[in-house]
Amino acid sequence: MNRRFLLGASVAALVAGVAGVVLGLGLKQNPKPAKTARPFFVASSQYVHRTKKKVDFRVISGAIKSAPRWPVMIVTDADAGRHAKPWVVTGDMPNGPLRIVEGSPGTVLVRAKNGYTYSLEEGYEDNGGGPNGATLYSLGKRLDPRNLPSLSKLGVAVPVQYGKDAKRRAVILVGIDKYISSPHIYGYLPGFSLASKSPDLDRLLLGPDRALYRIDSSARHLELVAKPLASREPWIRNGRQQTRCKPWPGGKAGTYYGCPGRIELVRPNGTRTTVFRDNCRNGCSGSAWEVVLPSPDGKTLLVQEGMYLCGGVWSTSLLPASGGKPEAIPAGEFSDSWALGWLDADTALVAARGPGECGPPHSGIYVVDRRYPGLSTLVLATTSDDAVVWRRSK
Repeated sequence: MNRRFLLGASVAALVAGVAGVVLGLGLKQNPKPAKTARPFFVASSQYVHRTKKKVDFRVISGAIKSAPRWPVMIVTDADAGRHAKPWVVTGDMPNGPLRIVEGSPGTVLVRAKNGYTYSLEEGYEDNGGGPNGATLYSLGKRLDPRNLPSLSKLGVAVPVQYGKDAKRRAVILVGIDKYISSPHIYGYLPGFSLASKSPDLDRLLLGPDRALYRIDSSARHLELVAKPLASREPWIRNGRQQTRCKPWPGGKAGTYYGCPGRIELVRPNGTRTTVFRDNCRNGCSGSAWEVVLPSPDGKTLLVQEGMYLCGGVWSTSLLPASGGKPEAIPAGEFSDSWALGWLDADTALVAARGPGECGPPHSGIYVVDRRYPGLSTLVLATTSDDAVVWRRSK
């Protein structure tokens, strides 16, 4: 019988009896299955957070007895509601039960025996409500910056925060083939982040020593670009409202300007054309086109709009450089998306955030194709909203 089918059927049964597992386990690191627990689930470790002698967050890691190589995690959170059922989260590969390394309310770091690492994170409702699910995000195995694995010609480096209170930093390396059909996670570089502001797909990495590095896929190591400088800090998106027009290089076409309520092009001869104007009232004071990135052939614009009413909301679209109507990407019910840059004349990289973590669409880094704007390829499931790339000509 197919193991994935068996796992799915067993997890469905597990949900019905998971309350007995949660109540029956003690607080030890390697608890034995309690008598009240269903016999098909075997717990290996757990994390418990208490406030005022009350368990408000608990994660139990283990596996189903009939499929011991497939990880299963049971998550309960008092903030989800008194009558909310525990969430059951399964691993994406058969690497055995996961050991809980460290945790804090809402996020837990877990690791397989082969070193493969995951970050279990809760998702929350867009309206500021309580948690509505949990997702197991892959980090891969720990990488040595001096001896990287054989990397693909094209790849994406994604900065993430994980671990206890999400205070740890790392960059995950993901390879992409020429058809962008089967991304491959190589692993993560602990302590690394991105060095400068977005969007620019060719930015450098900032090491834990505050030196600047470039991914050299041919030599299979990180190349030192600039010596350590104590004043360097990791780049973090600030989410501030843009109130003025911002210039974006457009090559031979001239310079594009992203403004509140409109996108303009100033040609080399000084003439100005409005490429797109929002149909809004009150001067579009609560929104602005924050990013305007022309494709390498200049035919399409990858644009990002920020709207600031009660907080910030960001959306990414494809817009013909000759004018027209923006087409939102990636397809799906995403709460936010950010324009990262073009991989080539047809494909671009976008970060998107799902409405919650209880099902698709998943938060992550996506590749979108202007020829098929209704489709998108998930490169890495993550809550990160930024990325850089590495390229190799041969």
